[in-house]
Amino acid sequence: MSEPPSAALAVLLLRMLAALPVAAAAGSETCTHQRAQAVRQAAERHRAVAVLLAAAPAMPGQAGGSPVRMEAEVPARWQLPDGSSREGTVTVAKGTVR
Repeated sequence: MSEPPSAALAVLLLRMLAALPVAAAAGSETCTHQRAQAVRQAAERHRAVAVLLAAAPAMPGQAGGSPVRMEAEVPARWQLPDGSSREGTVTVAKGTVR
């Protein structure tokens, strides 16, 4: 014979409750790992002043209520702590000049 519906429901509820600590432990481990990674990355970074190699495009007028991106990617150069320089793209507000 099969179990009454209330017994099957109780078993299902117990299994779900047993899974909660496992899910909480996994989430806690993920959070700890992400925080440690953020600390390592922050230690590797440094502030630098970038010199734009081109002006950012001007801010366009808003057409028909469509969203307008307020930022642009432009080429720039900056100096590293060891004195060498790098070039790459940086994000700046549209209309930013060199």
